[in-house]
Amino acid sequence: MEFSSEDLGQIVNDIWTSMLGFPVQARSAPTEMNGTRHLSASVQISGGWDGTVLVSCAEGLARKVAATMFDVDESSTTDDEIRDALGEVANMTAGNVKALVESYCRLSLPMVAAGRELAISIPGSRVVAQASFDCDDAPLTIEVYEKAA
Repeated sequence: MEFSSEDLGQIVNDIWTSMLGFPVQARSAPTEMNGTRHLSASVQISGGWDGTVLVSCAEGLARKVAATMFDVDESSTTDDEIRDALGEVANMTAGNVKALVESYCRLSLPMVAAGRELAISIPGSRVVAQASFDCDDAPLTIEVYEKAA
């Protein structure tokens, strides 16, 4: 599948800016989040194309997204709401990536991990697109992995 970082940038802009109301600013280099508490949500795409979409951001940004999605005060968001919100963002992102695939594919349920030193690997896959952003003064990274044939 041909997929570019520009495609990914457009998807991120559509979801984060248009739908959620959080303007994003592209970064020229990936952001290291180790040392700060952050969350990563992944959704697998399988069928005519096999891959994974990974969305990672600082916990504070995920909390703001949860507050927006659930229409609650930021300080009252629960850990479950934060995980659910980032999982839904990953699901929307994967749905947009899936729309670029010319054959039938299905999405898995989102998986979400949280921590300070997350090291997520997708064995047997390679990164085909990556984009990093600043969103509300917080790092945001989106990666698309393709399963090796």
